[in-house]
Amino acid sequence: RLRAEADFARILGAMDTTRKSEAGDPTLHPGAAKVLATLDREWEGLCRHEEFPELPLDNNPAERVLRNP
Repeated sequence: RLRAEADFARILGAMDTTRKSEAGDPTLHPGAAKVLATLDREWEGLCRHEEFPELPLDNNPAERVLRNP
């Protein structure tokens, strides 16, 4: 478990560094820039899984409950 936690933190850090460096690229395709802007806006919530691994990675069950049969 400790190794998995360390690996997760390392990978999350690498993703954070990469997303920040790519977002600063002036030649970035507008679609990619939009995706990175969304990722930047949602990054804190996405990283909550590191601190609270019991949190689900998506809200599919809640979305299903809201839909009509």
